[in-house]
Amino acid sequence: MKKSRFLSKTIPSMIAASVISVSIIGLSAAVSAAELITFQPATTAKASDVNANFEALNSEILVNKTTISNIALTPGATGAVGASGATGATGATGPAGAAGATGQTGAAGSGSGGASTTATVAVNCDAGGSIQSAIDAATAGIVTINVTGNCSENLEISRSNMIINGGGTTLTVSSSPGIHIFGAFNIEINMLDVVAGANTALLLDAAQVSLTDVDISSIGHDFFAVVANHSKLVLQDSMIVHTSPADENGALVATNNSTVTLDGGNTISTNGAGADAMILSQSSALDKAQDQTASDTISSTNGLALLLEGASSVSFIQESDTSVVGGIELLGGSYILADRLDVTGEFIIGLNSSVFFEGFCATDAASCNINVDGVTVNITGNVDISGGGVVSARGTRFSGGKVDVSRTSEITVFDGLFDSNLDGTGAVSFEGSVLTGSINCQNNNINVLLSTSGVATDISALAAITGAGIPGESSCVLDVTTGDGSPRLFF
Repeated sequence: MKKSRFLSKTIPSMIAASVISVSIIGLSAAVSAAELITFQPATTAKASDVNANFEALNSEILVNKTTISNIALTPGATGAVGASGATGATGATGPAGAAGATGQTGAAGSGSGGASTTATVAVNCDAGGSIQSAIDAATAGIVTINVTGNCSENLEISRSNMIINGGGTTLTVSSSPGIHIFGAFNIEINMLDVVAGANTALLLDAAQVSLTDVDISSIGHDFFAVVANHSKLVLQDSMIVHTSPADENGALVATNNSTVTLDGGNTISTNGAGADAMILSQSSALDKAQDQTASDTISSTNGLALLLEGASSVSFIQESDTSVVGGIELLGGSYILADRLDVTGEFIIGLNSSVFFEGFCATDAASCNINVDGVTVNITGNVDISGGGVVSARGTRFSGGKVDVSRTSEITVFDGLFDSNLDGTGAVSFEGSVLTGSINCQNNNINVLLSTSGVATDISALAAITGAGIPGESSCVLDVTTGDGSPRLFF
């Protein structure tokens, strides 16, 4: 047989490699030398012998593979923890968490700042003390100035949270304004007599002020004693009097959306020729403190007690007891809402102004007539309703004088007592009321309707219907609802 150089060169080395490989994995015991055919140098190897050796090796290799696959590996003990690595860079801030519960309130601080702190200062004017100096030196917070002696000085207040207790002392001012409060809130002045002479005693500019037991007097001044401009003024047990004013300016004027609140026990008055005690202008308001029944008086001896103009208003509700002596005039879309108001003098409602009276008279008309105390609104004097004026009166007593209703104006009386003389050219309605005065139907100009809502009005005691038209044809008084349901004319 021809000897193959490839086999002669490669097979011995392959066998050697196989033997080495088996030896390395520890299988020399599995393949003994007896099982393998040994070849001699320079001797030709038979192919069958070579193949037999290969087959023997291959068989043992497969057994070895299976054995290795079935060996169960047991992990060794965990090694010691290695040293910590260097700290990494700080990551981006995460979103804010939900707010925690509110903690307990801490102890009060000892600082001097803030309006919650208080300070009290004593000023003795008889010993050379000055209220103004105390105001100027006041620290932040609520400052109370207790005044004794009689003081002669003007005051300017521009800081808030100030209390001046006069204790009955007198402050005499020498020029206008005697007390000027501007841009300040929570200002209280108590038990102080302010003598202004021929000057304005008090001027408020964008301020919030309350006066308790304060008496203010001006004499012969050519302007008002008290002026409130875009401010709020509360009065309690106080008096504002302007005696013998130099012209028609009286006691108090409130303008530019100012508000004056009467908290009972107040008097606002003047006695000058043609002088008005109080004027409300440019959307200003006068009201009575709620649940306050103590009496207040507004009076003028020779002029109007109260003049409203420029969409100003008066609100006296919840049975507030207010007496107006000298008359009232409403102009320029102003209005009054009242459930208790005593008016002595003319009551003039004009230029699209309105009055709404809501009294607490008993439901039947007879009780309004008999029980005068149950009628909570009393008007004594002339009532002039003109220029589109409107009056709505419930439980109201009109006593004496004349009620003149001009064209385009109207008055409606519910559950009231009408003991005045009715005249004019406008429209009048009575519902459930008692008429004991008179009605002037001259030339049939006025239009009077009775019982338009079906609630009878008693005219059995009506004094007179004068100037009626032809009997059976016309009248200015028409009873809309009668016993038989048909209208009835009165003459």
